[in-house]
Order: sequence, then C-alpha cells, then structure tokens
Amino acid sequence: MTDVVLDEQVATLASVHSAEARLKGLQLPDALFGMVVRTDPQLLQRMLGNLIVNAIRSAARAAC
Repeated sequence: MTDVVLDEQVATLASVHSAEARLKGLQLPDALFGMVVRTDPQLLQRMLGNLIVNAIRSAARAAC
C-alpha cells in the first residue's frame, strides 16, 4: 500500500489506450485533478485499465 497520484495512473493508461479510443470517436481524460489514493498501485492500474478497455468496447457497441 502506498499513496498514488491518480493523474499519473490515468495519463499512463490514456497514452496506452488513446489510439483505440480515438478510432471509436472517444477522448480519454488525462487528469483527475490531483487526487491521491492509498492503494496497491499495480492493482489500481489493472482495475483502471480494465475499466477503460470495457468503456471503449461498450461505446463501440452502442455506436452500432
């Protein structure tokens, strides 16, 4: 457990998934206003990454 700045996690994930999101007409946020949480950084990154991937997939289905 450690303090994690969410903006850093979100920026990293946005850079990984932004190309796929743009292809679907989506824009990912790159900041969450400096929020800090106390958590397991690897678990948080995995959870946020899954949420982003699922949101992109859901948006693609909704557009069809």
